[in-house]
Amino acid sequence: MNKKSVIGSSMILTTIIGIVSIYIGNTYAVENVSESGSYNTLVDTIIGLAPEEVGWEAGAEGLYQDENGDYRYIGGSPDNWIKFNDDMYRIIGIFQENTHGLEGYRVKLIRVKPIGAYAYGVYLKNNSTRYHGVDLVGINDGDQSTPLNSYILLNEYFYNATDVSEDYGKCEDWAYVTTSKTKNCDTIIGYGIKNEYRSYIENTATWHYNWCYTDLSKQALYQCERLSVNIDYSTQMPVGVMYASDYAYASGYLASSDAVNQALRAGSNWLYIGYEWTITPNCWFQTLFVNPGGMISSCDFNLGSEHSMPIRPTFYLKPDVKVTGGTGAYDDPYTISM
Repeated sequence: MNKKSVIGSSMILTTIIGIVSIYIGNTYAVENVSESGSYNTLVDTIIGLAPEEVGWEAGAEGLYQDENGDYRYIGGSPDNWIKFNDDMYRIIGIFQENTHGLEGYRVKLIRVKPIGAYAYGVYLKNNSTRYHGVDLVGINDGDQSTPLNSYILLNEYFYNATDVSEDYGKCEDWAYVTTSKTKNCDTIIGYGIKNEYRSYIENTATWHYNWCYTDLSKQALYQCERLSVNIDYSTQMPVGVMYASDYAYASGYLASSDAVNQALRAGSNWLYIGYEWTITPNCWFQTLFVNPGGMISSCDFNLGSEHSMPIRPTFYLKPDVKVTGGTGAYDDPYTISM
């Protein structure tokens, strides 16, 4: 990792050689090109932009390290834009715990726009067999050994950018229980991960889904998602959706030490888009979700898993992905390569 250099607020940074990434919220700059002429990794480049201190104050905007040792983008409009798969994504942060049996930090991305609004876990296959619940791929659901849910849509069809799965058939055969209409999979396939970009994604990422409740703080949500009294519920798959703790931590309205899961304030949280499912289970047949007021909600049985809400594909990049340009700004997103 290149050494950080402090730049006075009144100075103008001009680059003559190499590509320089500037983080506006703090006064740090990191060169993307090493002395050997090769590009630095996205992990090292972004970590180099964070202040050395752990935590942040209320009203924060930018990249900060949390008490878990991870790095997160905080506030309403941080410079965390990245071009990937010929599409626009944003960086949730850089995390240590995300892959089974692998060590080191990995960058976590979320697509800027949803790929559609879907029921979380209740589908019909060929309008005949009902599958339900918040369970993930490969987890038993009642008498069904392989539940079919929104994670199949993400990992079989979106991840492979295909309309046909060897295990689950045609995407168009999926239908909501409440409507029994054949699904239109155009957005899932059209924005799916192209073959040349699949090698960037950590396909053995571990996703946790322990049951949590909205009276928990962001710190407690993070711990709850990963710990359980009886068993650690998790599975491995390339693509998931954001955790409830991802959304809670992204708010700049509260300081990092605040233990109140209230007033997350849509305007201070760059992850806010209105209604949106998270991966974090809360009650039967439902996960925690973000409501239009910017709060995390749960157990609204009028909005069960059969209710359609937006989902945004979320995944981890491999640690050796390199930065080839950009500053992370909206009009100058990071560009990357292997």
